[in-house]
Amino acid sequence: MINIEEHKKGKLQSGNFYIFTRKEFRQIGASQFKEGDILRVSKYYVHIAYGNYDTPALCSWIEDENWKALDCTPGIETPYYIDDFKKR
Repeated sequence: MINIEEHKKGKLQSGNFYIFTRKEFRQIGASQFKEGDILRVSKYYVHIAYGNYDTPALCSWIEDENWKALDCTPGIETPYYIDDFKKR
């Protein structure tokens, strides 16, 4: 089990900033994070958002290293492992 607090790298205005490897990322789930948290994995930034839902799977979004928002369709621009993460 990964302790996400060990990966916290800083405080943001609306949440925390975390950095994970791909291997570590596959062992955690989006529901472990709070609204406003941003996670870096590889060249991607995952923005955690719950909106009016109990799960972040529907409102969270992904940006690349140039801060360009990516298509949320798995395999198109968003890697499958990130889509799986959002559902956990």
